[in-house]
Amino acid sequence: MNLVLLDDDDLRPDGTARLGGRRAAHVAEVLRKGPGDRVAVGRLGGDLGTGEVLAVEPGAVTLRLSLDRPPP
Repeated sequence: MNLVLLDDDDLRPDGTARLGGRRAAHVAEVLRKGPGDRVAVGRLGGDLGTGEVLAVEPGAVTLRLSLDRPPP
């Protein structure tokens, strides 16, 4: 299972996360996700959930987060 790992620097106050670099490229090019699609996400040292892709831009992906499950 692919799980996009998020750190505190990715998180925004409005409940979204902005990914850059290799993680953004992985979501857009390898997983082929676009606006409206969902990916599995996990916060480092925190909960798991899903991220809905809001935007895919050159070098960046924005996700709306729902972190609703504790880690195993």
